Amino acid sequence: MTGSAGAEAGGVFLYLSDDNVASWLAELLERERELAGAVTPVSDASAIHGPAVLVVDEEKAEQALSALRGRGNRPPVIVLFREMSVDSLFKVISTGYLELAGFFRQQDLTSSLVELGKLAATVRDELRRTRGSAAEASYQAVGSLIRRGDVEAEEGHLISLFIDPPMRRFLRDLMSVLERVKKSPLRIVASTLRGRSEDIAALFQAMGMALRSQASSSHRGRGAGRGWMNLGDEFRGLLRDLCTQPPEVNTLPRLHILIEGETGTGKTLVASWIHRYLGQGENGVGLHRLNVAAIPPNLLESELFGALAGAYTDAPVGRPGLLLQAYGEVVFLDEIGDLPLELQAKLLMYLDTYRFRPLGWPIPQDVVAPTYIIAATNQPLMEKVRAGRFRADLYHRFRYKLRLPPLRERKADLPLLVDLVLQDPLVNGGREIEGISHAALQALERHSFPGNFRELEDLLGTACSLAAQDGSKTIEAKHIYEALARM
Repeated sequence: MTGSAGAEAGGVFLYLSDDNVASWLAELLERERELAGAVTPVSDASAIHGPAVLVVDEEKAEQALSALRGRGNRPPVIVLFREMSVDSLFKVISTGYLELAGFFRQQDLTSSLVELGKLAATVRDELRRTRGSAAEASYQAVGSLIRRGDVEAEEGHLISLFIDPPMRRFLRDLMSVLERVKKSPLRIVASTLRGRSEDIAALFQAMGMALRSQASSSHRGRGAGRGWMNLGDEFRGLLRDLCTQPPEVNTLPRLHILIEGETGTGKTLVASWIHRYLGQGENGVGLHRLNVAAIPPNLLESELFGALAGAYTDAPVGRPGLLLQAYGEVVFLDEIGDLPLELQAKLLMYLDTYRFRPLGWPIPQDVVAPTYIIAATNQPLMEKVRAGRFRADLYHRFRYKLRLPPLRERKADLPLLVDLVLQDPLVNGGREIEGISHAALQALERHSFPGNFRELEDLLGTACSLAAQDGSKTIEAKHIYEALARM
């Protein structure tokens, strides 16, 4: 027996695991005018996607409850025991579902009409009560589960907002990483050169011009590495600072972070949160972002590591590069899976030593520029490692790896996320949306969300528009289905 129409029409699912009473109860319910057509009997717990009452024998109780756990369902349970005992009763209660509506001994049901009548009355009462509760809460009011302002004010306590196990594991891992990273003295070490990106850019320009001038002189090819010595005292002092390694650098922990997750799971938001967390109590701790996939490969090295003026054909102006601009601050390398192999080796050396050489660098000493590195990818890097397209040693240099679970693994969090998103003016367009029906939430639960959170925002934005066109302040299931058809 399976079905799905009854619950979507405001009805209730009835899960029956005991074949001996299933047909008898189904026949009884068909004769109940109040419940006829409003109850959907099922023998597979995974088919339940709404209010339900469970009639289970003790051997299948845990299996049925496990299928519902994490969906927000907490149905009343009527248990049929083979042998009644304190131990068997405790086993069911210990599953965590305290809505124990009744319990019967299977042998009595086969030999006593009185016991069958008691079971029928219990099932009927629970179905009526569950159906009534479902009718009273036919939609989820916007702001009833979570208020957007509270989230923005309490970002450090986000772990308490989510109930789905994968997300709770992720947030626990994240908080553990942040507590360790925040103990690093990096900001103190890097404080002497922070905020001097304009001076450094001027130095790179002057060094490049000095080298080009020397190269065009009659001494072309001799002493080319000493062009920088023609700089003024101020530039030479800055150059010494850039190439001088603070003594603390050798003892700095390499606390580089890799965030892995599918497109739309919120990797950029997590990186921003890490940045804000690291910047607590500090002034001007910047976040410097580079999308590796958006930069042409021939320009990526200069964007990241810098280049002197004239270092290559398209470099008329010296540029310090992102790592120097972010001295002592946070660098976010998005889509690191697209980093060319030849630059992976250079980044590997930097992660090990905080040292690198800009393009056209003429002197033996490397530049030293400590930063916090956060990288993110939507690609399966271990597969790329096995295929030889990503260095294994670079992958393992990221000491902390955080995996953001996709939305399809977070269905228990969906009501919370929907409530939060519907309060966003960019999603609701300023329209007065008061709630979303349970049938609409069930339609969302059945969707796989390949675009994850970003797709959820787009989908609800379209649904808000469709509801407004209907003159409704509640998003219904039809609005979700039409929004899905338009995507």
